[in-house]
Amino acid sequence: MSDGGFGDICFDQRPELNFEKLKKADLPVRPLFLSVPDPPFHHSEIVNKGRCLCDRFEAVGIPIQPQGPLDSKYVFVGTYPGEQDVESETLFFSGSPVGNIFDEYLNCLGLVREEVYITNTNFCRAPGSVSPTPEHIWSCASFHKEEFKELTGMEYLFLLGDQAFNTMTGIYGQISSFFGKYFEADIYGRRVKIIPIYHPGFVVRGSLREEVFNILSEIGGG
Repeated sequence: MSDGGFGDICFDQRPELNFEKLKKADLPVRPLFLSVPDPPFHHSEIVNKGRCLCDRFEAVGIPIQPQGPLDSKYVFVGTYPGEQDVESETLFFSGSPVGNIFDEYLNCLGLVREEVYITNTNFCRAPGSVSPTPEHIWSCASFHKEEFKELTGMEYLFLLGDQAFNTMTGIYGQISSFFGKYFEADIYGRRVKIIPIYHPGFVVRGSLREEVFNILSEIGGG
C-alpha cells in the first residue's frame, strides 16, 4: 500500500491466516440453516416485499442487508444490527464504539472492510434492543440457506458472539468455552475454518479487549 488507500491492494494475494497457536476442536458442526425449509424469496428481496418471515421486520422497518463481496475468503457473522447500523445502513458502522472494535478486529487480522463479507444471524433490530427469540432466529435461518450457497470463496468463518456461534454451528454453548479454538467443517462442499470470537459489543463493555486482539493478531500473523 503506497498511499493508505485501497486502490493498489491485490486481495487475491492475501496470505493465509495462521492457526498454529489455536487448538482445533473436534465437535461436529451443523449450521441451523441446513435444517430449515427453503425461504420463499431471496434475502435481498426482503425490503422490496416489505416483510420478513417474522414480526421483527414490522417493528423496525428496514432490515440491514449483508455487505461485502460474495467471493470473499473472510466471512463475519454477528447477531443483529446495532442502532447506529440501522441509522447508517452499515453493519458494524465505523462511527460507533462497536464498529470501531470491529475495525480493530480487521486490523489485527491484516484485513480491510472492502475484502470481507459481513452478515448477521438476524437482519432486523427490534425496538429497545430486545434479543431475537428462537422463532426470529429460525425465521432468518432460512434466508441464510441461500446466502451461504452464494459465498463461493469462503474459507474462514468468524462467528461473533454466542448467538452467531450457536446458530452457525449447531453447538449450544458460550463463546468463553471455545475462545482460542477453531473448528473445521464442510459447508456446501467448501472446507471452512470456523473461529468463535467475542462479539465487539461485548468487548467494548468489558475487559477482554487485549485478549481478543492478541488472538486475532496471532491468526493474522502479526
